[in-house]
Amino acid sequence: MKRTGDIVCFSPNYELSRLITAEPIEIVDQLERRVEGFYLGPADLLNRKSHSFAAGVLCFVAIDAIARYEVARGYSSDRFKKWIVKLPDFRQLADGELDLVYEDFRNGLLHEGRIKRAGQFTYKIPKTVLIENGVVLINPRVLVDQIRAALELYVEKTKSDRRRLQLLAHAIMKDFEEDFKLLPP
Repeated sequence: MKRTGDIVCFSPNYELSRLITAEPIEIVDQLERRVEGFYLGPADLLNRKSHSFAAGVLCFVAIDAIARYEVARGYSSDRFKKWIVKLPDFRQLADGELDLVYEDFRNGLLHEGRIKRAGQFTYKIPKTVLIENGVVLINPRVLVDQIRAALELYVEKTKSDRRRLQLLAHAIMKDFEEDFKLLPP
């Protein structure tokens, strides 16, 4: 089976096929462009129009995408929770509160298209996350900025560590192995 018509891109304006011969430093640059171009940039646009739900969904997809490579091992729940505590406003949350964020937002949004247990995205709180009486509120404007800062730090650390750079490149190549097989020659 082969795709026809459109070009498959890894990041905006970067064809997936180029990854096959890319150097690890180029791969990490393109991962950053992918997260910025497909998730965080569009989330900014949605936030400007006060579309908090759609912006928040993109934020949670970005978190999963980054955690997939930065944390790498374990179940998605473990990766998610280990990664999200890198964000300043999530550091002080207890394990049970992190479970609420994971279950109500990440799983609710990505598996059911909704936020569970009356949680919501709102611009009315000054920080990223607020949990009151088991109800989670998240400000997607602040969240996108904190994700972006964490991504930049991850990319910077990865570029300065050859082993980390090789591991990231290998993981991305493995994740997209089946996609490469379906690209036109």
